Amino acid sequence: MDTAYLLIKWTDEKRAAVEETDSLLLWGYLWNSKDTKTSLNMIRTVANSDERFLVLLQNADKQMGYTVDGIGYNYDGNSCDKVPVAFDYSGASIDTRIAFNYVAPPNTTMGQDSVPYAPQAQADAAISAANSTGIIEHPFDVIYGYSAYDYDHWALDSLDTDSALHSWQAGWYDGYWTFYTGENRTIPTTYSGVGVSSRVLQNQSTDDFAYTDFSSSQADMSGDYFPAPCDCLSRITSKSKSKK
Repeated sequence: MDTAYLLIKWTDEKRAAVEETDSLLLWGYLWNSKDTKTSLNMIRTVANSDERFLVLLQNADKQMGYTVDGIGYNYDGNSCDKVPVAFDYSGASIDTRIAFNYVAPPNTTMGQDSVPYAPQAQADAAISAANSTGIIEHPFDVIYGYSAYDYDHWALDSLDTDSALHSWQAGWYDGYWTFYTGENRTIPTTYSGVGVSSRVLQNQSTDDFAYTDFSSSQADMSGDYFPAPCDCLSRITSKSKSKK
């Protein structure tokens, strides 16, 4: 079996309240050495296996593949629930930075050839499905000819009563998940030149996602490392239900 490591760094400063400033969580991933696995495979498997982990993925481009748009984790030691996320369709639909049209006509200038039939309902259904998979499959993707880069509008639910223990960051225009890669079990410091669909894992590869907020400096790999708690975690192998 080969092993790779996934590290996640949230920069929402919520851990500072419990003296874990700039903490990073660490997961290990096992797969058959004869198989070829990518970063996308690892992220999907971690999401399938850790009940507290949640990720927003989008098949954004026919050539480049998937983007990692949002990542969340429930730090509440008494709960294995997903962090509650909601899509703000009202806000996204009037955000002039987003070139995707949610209602007819499609933005053919950008290559969009169709529009969603019920945007809010489709987003709600994707969030609901993630309760069992840990993965929000972004519904407004390349199937429409052009994807909706609306990740800034996927946020913690405003009705969340435990937000201090719920980390969730998502973005495209206001921030984004910086992707670093490394080898030989070293802390990754190199910005990845490829996306998660193209990054092929080697034995002892290390992949890190650190959220960069454009209102502050770019996130780096500094901080303390903590293994993800095991009480809501099954063994993370490529046998976990994982969509390629």
